[in-house]
Amino acid sequence: MQKLKINDMRTIVLMLSLVLLGGTMNFATAQDKTKQKPSAEEMATKRTTKLTEVLKLSDTQKDEVYNLILANANQMDEVNNTRLTQDERKAAMKELRTSFDSKLQGVLTAEQYKTFLAHKEEMHDAKKGTNVGCCSEGGSECPHGKGGK
Repeated sequence: MQKLKINDMRTIVLMLSLVLLGGTMNFATAQDKTKQKPSAEEMATKRTTKLTEVLKLSDTQKDEVYNLILANANQMDEVNNTRLTQDERKAAMKELRTSFDSKLQGVLTAEQYKTFLAHKEEMHDAKKGTNVGCCSEGGSECPHGKGGK
C-alpha cells in the first residue's frame, strides 16, 4: 500500500509541475505579444515631441513635422511589408530618409536644420555600438551614410 501512495504522490507532483510549467510558458508568450511595434501615429507623436523639445518648433512647424514623420513612418511600413530583397529594402529606406530630410529642411529654419543634423548624428553615434552590421567594427556599409569601420 505504501508504494502505491508514493507513486500517487509522485504522479501528483509531476502533474502539478507540468501545469506550472505550462502556465509559465503561456505567461511568457503573452508578454512577448505585448511588446508590439508602436503604431505609426505613436512613433510620430513621440518623435515630434522630441524634435519639438530639441529644435524649439513653433506650433505650425510642430504640425508640419508631425505630418512629415507620420507619412514617412507609413511609407517605411509599406516598404517593410513588401517582398523586397534586403538590398532593395535598404535602398528604399535610404531614399525615404533622404526624402524626409529634404522635406524637413523646407519646414525648419537654417539654424533648426543644423541642430537637427547634429541631433541626428548624436542619435546615430548612440546606436553605433548596438547595431551589428551598421556602423560597427567589421560591419557592412552603414545605410545612414557613415560607412563600415
